[in-house]
Amino acid sequence: MAGDGFRCHVAGGKRPGEKAKSPQGVKTPLQRTVMVVNDMPMKRVPMKTNSQQSHAIKLACVLFTLLFAVSSRGQGFLNLDFEDATIPSNPTYADMTAANLFPNWTVSPPLVFTIYNSFSLSGGSISLISSNSGFILPIQGKYSVLLWGTNPNGPDGPIPISLGQTGQIPVWARSISYWGDDQGLQITFNGAVLAFSTLSTTANYNVYGADISAYAGQTGQLLISALSGTGGSQLDNIQFSSTAVPEPGTVALIVTGGWLLGCRRKLFTTR
Repeated sequence: MAGDGFRCHVAGGKRPGEKAKSPQGVKTPLQRTVMVVNDMPMKRVPMKTNSQQSHAIKLACVLFTLLFAVSSRGQGFLNLDFEDATIPSNPTYADMTAANLFPNWTVSPPLVFTIYNSFSLSGGSISLISSNSGFILPIQGKYSVLLWGTNPNGPDGPIPISLGQTGQIPVWARSISYWGDDQGLQITFNGAVLAFSTLSTTANYNVYGADISAYAGQTGQLLISALSGTGGSQLDNIQFSSTAVPEPGTVALIVTGGWLLGCRRKLFTTR
């Protein structure tokens, strides 16, 4: 029985130490799997060289640095053309809040009159002038700002009326300009007075500019003030520019040169 059992074991499987053999022409599951894999189309993936890997790492570091710089820098100034006002179709006195008239700006002192399409006869008001105004039109777009200084002998006393906003001067900025009719405005950045000069004149407004390069990239308060005892000053279209403001003497020479050229042309025309 032991012999028969041994013979049955050898016939049905393998001898001790011998690998299993499949019948001729019949493949084992492992062989079939290998053949299926070998028959599949294979795509050769090129390996990155050390220089390519180094370049990719440098690029990732640069992108991370840029993202960090953008996320950590201050917010730029908003609503510099005063077009973001929220005015209902039929505004009431309750709608004349500083938040509605001058979004992103802060009015000071807090109790100053904020008016729509009008101004205070006693002085000391900040008005939003729209294209629907019956006495004065905006300089450009739908809205402009009119700042009216307080009466130094009035109940408010000689205090300035101001619009302010905290933001970051663009890193590339070399000058700041605005359109308006300056009757005594004072514009400061972080308390430092900006020296504005007249750059050009049109029939309806002047263009004023000042050097801002010393504060490029800095975060602080831009404060626009109508000093006490001054008349109404209209203001619009505040801009930062990468172009430097000409020196006052240069501007005077340009204006004088333009005037002389006009006189010369007129002289030759009348001859």
